[in-house]
Amino acid sequence: MQDRGVEKSLVMQGRFIGPAELEQVRGLLAAHPEWSRYRLSCELCRVWNWRSLTGQIKDMAARTLLLKMEQRGWLALPARRRLSPNRMRHKHIRPLPHPTDPITGSLSDLQPLHIQEVSRQHETRPLFDWLLHQYHYLSYTSAVGQNVQYLVRDRQGRDLACVLFGAAAWKTQGRDAFIGWTAMGTP
Repeated sequence: MQDRGVEKSLVMQGRFIGPAELEQVRGLLAAHPEWSRYRLSCELCRVWNWRSLTGQIKDMAARTLLLKMEQRGWLALPARRRLSPNRMRHKHIRPLPHPTDPITGSLSDLQPLHIQEVSRQHETRPLFDWLLHQYHYLSYTSAVGQNVQYLVRDRQGRDLACVLFGAAAWKTQGRDAFIGWTAMGTP
């Protein structure tokens, strides 16, 4: 592997990466050659305090960053120990009892509507997940990336809708070319 690296700061996985950050990663690799890629990504998240808005470490983003660094020849990662299991493929969503009586009438009969964000509410999220899993035409196991989730209820507190907004794509080649955006994100 060539000994080359970041000459100036650039954005990778939503983080500014420069020579200092690259040296931190190389230092972790040198100090802990026995670590797995997963252990390395978790420690990198801890060192950089790299967390989602909900406080979870962003270990998947960190692993992707490490892979990109390796692909550029900036470092050598430890060998893969096993294939990465997809925990979402086998996720089981627990059925929850809920009223299933048809709701009839006009929208004005149901108002005022109550819209409740449930993204960070551990007590309400299972209901949100179950309703989407049960009633969405594609089913549902989990959202990908950052997202915001809402339950919509009528004035009687009956569940009417689940709303999930996912984060926009950072880069979409066709869109970026049409707009004239460069790698720096400006026209």
